[in-house]
Amino acid sequence: SMPEDSSRSKENVAIFGLFNSGTNLLQSMIFNGNTDLNVCPDSSESRFRHETSCKHPSGIAKHAHPSRVKGWIDSNGVGGPWQSVFVVRNPFSLFESIRRSPYDLKSCFWRQFWWSTPCKCGQIRGPNQWEFCAPGQEEFESAIDIWNVFVSGFVHMADNVGQHRV
Repeated sequence: SMPEDSSRSKENVAIFGLFNSGTNLLQSMIFNGNTDLNVCPDSSESRFRHETSCKHPSGIAKHAHPSRVKGWIDSNGVGGPWQSVFVVRNPFSLFESIRRSPYDLKSCFWRQFWWSTPCKCGQIRGPNQWEFCAPGQEEFESAIDIWNVFVSGFVHMADNVGQHRV
């Protein structure tokens, strides 16, 4: 085996997705599959499950609104020091999971008619409350709208930066 070239810098990988989409699991899988990658370099232990939680430098959250993620990608260079991975989970599975563990979205998912009631940005509470909505956004039309906004935003970004979709 060849000695590792310590002068070569590791490629950075940023992971983004909705709550309960599998961002922490994907972080572990990518890192364990290729230790030459620098996956979510500012990660820390999650206070919820005592596992590593994907964190990014420069103040961008892994659960940030796609418009905020796009701004971060534009500022940090696509294809340069960062590669981005967008995690999308089947909406039925995702909603069932978020209903059990809604994290910052309790006000949106722990009520009657959650699937059709507006989710107000000002009622989102938690570590991601200021990044989950787009700048100036007051609400999502519904929980379903949240999924649609995030998925269409991720697909649009992947298409525009020439990344692969799987």
